Amino acid sequence: MKKVLSIAGLALAAAAVTAAPVSAASTSANGMTVGVNILNTSNGQYQTEVEAKSVGSISVRATVRNTDSATTQLVAFVTMPQALSFASGTTAVTNKRVNGQLATTDNITAPQGLNIGLYDAGDQATIDFKANIDATKLVCGRNSIPVSVAFRKADYPKGSTVLQWTTGFTTANATVNITKDCGGNLPDTGPGAVVGVAAGAGALATAAGYMIVSRKK
Repeated sequence: MKKVLSIAGLALAAAAVTAAPVSAASTSANGMTVGVNILNTSNGQYQTEVEAKSVGSISVRATVRNTDSATTQLVAFVTMPQALSFASGTTAVTNKRVNGQLATTDNITAPQGLNIGLYDAGDQATIDFKANIDATKLVCGRNSIPVSVAFRKADYPKGSTVLQWTTGFTTANATVNITKDCGGNLPDTGPGAVVGVAAGAGALATAAGYMIVSRKK
């Protein structure tokens, strides 16, 4: 019997997610397949490498599929590189149980990660979030910045209420190339998809608690 438990104090708000084409290089390990892409708003596609301006934010989409025959919990992790900061309150999860639900927790950036629930064999999930660009941490000229998302499997041992890891990390990467113009009419350094950026700075915040914790009983 599967039981879904809500963590006290966690609010979820529904948010519609429109599917966009994905051009992804994926990583397969530990009984899962993981991919990461960044939105190119000029053509509506998520791609593994894009170009961006040195202001605003980027939209990131991670995908994961359970390729094992066993049912498992999946937990997601994001570590922001120096020139990017996680945009608080932008994490949305889509799977067969929820459609683009927006979490008020930012646990995806916390050491314990974001538990995105229970997945049967072949089940998959999509996680969307935004990252703000910090131009003060860019060098003049071209900056190639990796964006990484990792997943781990976990489960509740029989008779225990403590989630324990059952695999190591499976990580996938995308790259955003940002050219910072410090004067002097920097040349165009190469072709690439131009990423639409949302103006304005996002606040950094970390909230305790899981978005969804599912367990087998």
